[in-house]
Amino acid sequence: MEKPAAIDVHACPLCRGDNACGMAAGKKDCWCFHAEISAEVLERVPPQARNTACVCQGCATPAQIRKP
Repeated sequence: MEKPAAIDVHACPLCRGDNACGMAAGKKDCWCFHAEISAEVLERVPPQARNTACVCQGCATPAQIRKP
């Protein structure tokens, strides 16, 4: 049986970019605690990364409201 890959808590599980996670940086707060992230985005997070690694702000923001 193949061992599942370890989850990098500093990387977005969707794009693998830096997720700026405050908790992973040793803080008691994270930007995502104060953000509204759609269920559609959260559903795209692989099951093994849920409640473990933050998505980045770019992936958390719907494309239609991103600013250029």
